[in-house]
Amino acid sequence: MIRRMRDFIQEHMRNLKKYIARKIWDKKNTIYDLKLDKDNFITNNGIKSILIMRDDGKIGDMVVNTFVFREIKKKYPDIKIGVVTRKVAKEIIRYNSNIDNIYEYKKNFNYLKKLGKKIEIEKYDLLVDFSLELREHQIMFINKCKCRINMGIDKKNWNLFDISINDIKNEHITKRFCSVLEFLGVNNIDTSYEITIPNHIKNKIEYEIRNDYPIAILNPFAASKHRSFNMETIKNILDLMLTYTKCNIYIIGESKYSCYIEEIVKKYGKKRVIYLRLNNILEVAFLIKKSQLVITPDTSIVHIASAFKVRQIDIYRQDNNDNNSVLWGPNSIFATQIFTNGIEVTENEEDINNFEIKEVERILFEYGKEKSIIL
Repeated sequence: MIRRMRDFIQEHMRNLKKYIARKIWDKKNTIYDLKLDKDNFITNNGIKSILIMRDDGKIGDMVVNTFVFREIKKKYPDIKIGVVTRKVAKEIIRYNSNIDNIYEYKKNFNYLKKLGKKIEIEKYDLLVDFSLELREHQIMFINKCKCRINMGIDKKNWNLFDISINDIKNEHITKRFCSVLEFLGVNNIDTSYEITIPNHIKNKIEYEIRNDYPIAILNPFAASKHRSFNMETIKNILDLMLTYTKCNIYIIGESKYSCYIEEIVKKYGKKRVIYLRLNNILEVAFLIKKSQLVITPDTSIVHIASAFKVRQIDIYRQDNNDNNSVLWGPNSIFATQIFTNGIEVTENEEDINNFEIKEVERILFEYGKEKSIIL
């Protein structure tokens, strides 16, 4: 009851802040007479620079977005592309040759006003925002960037946006991105993801990994405890991986989980269970690229494994009217999803550990028969 009341108050406050923000910043000083022939939209409207808003800070979302930058540059190699993102997701695109400028987003009004002023001076022709919902900081920031044309998703009733693209419901998120690219005249779209890893990171990981067996990866952790594997699940999965593969099994996780991981590795003694301390997401990405198999709950690791076409077993919770497993599922023919049984541990919060471990065993057995991983 208390949690329900708290959620109601928080939702009310969010809506109130958004209402006030729209009253102040949902407007543009200049409305242009746009030529909406989508096959020639870029050329007909003199667009030479595009600012892409990816300010939610989610690593997996940024991984998925990488094909957008590449496909724009393939069709329009001379266009300048800027990306607004938060620090944690910035690492994914730090070495991406399709991006000309990266702007770090911080949830601070004064900082965002200064950043908006900097971007205004650079005079971007087109701003593209892929969000369905905007918070007050984002509304103000888009207003302050003063790009010539603003494009958004399902923003028909907004004054801040010149162009609204209809969202594509109940399909993978790449379809939403493709609809924007097609409006810009980009066709024959390759939706594969692209993560550029510099040589110094490759060399570091190559030096630190063991070469006696191939690599498999277990990622037990997600953003919340109910989306993370517990100790029993971790043990069950590790036992199956040790039984059905002849791989060195690397457990990965943020530094805050290091003591937890070290405890797990210690229990397995000198068996093929390893903890390699990784310093950033690109080191994680290269280890995944080197691997033959990844097992993970629904996190950014799903999309990184998809980028490198690595075999993966992904544990997803049953969809709760949000179609998450389709919208943000693995964009890969090398992925297999396993779903939980739908039992909630708290209101609207399902425990990721409530799935059939025999499904993991079945898939590992099938991979072995296909010689997809080394037995």
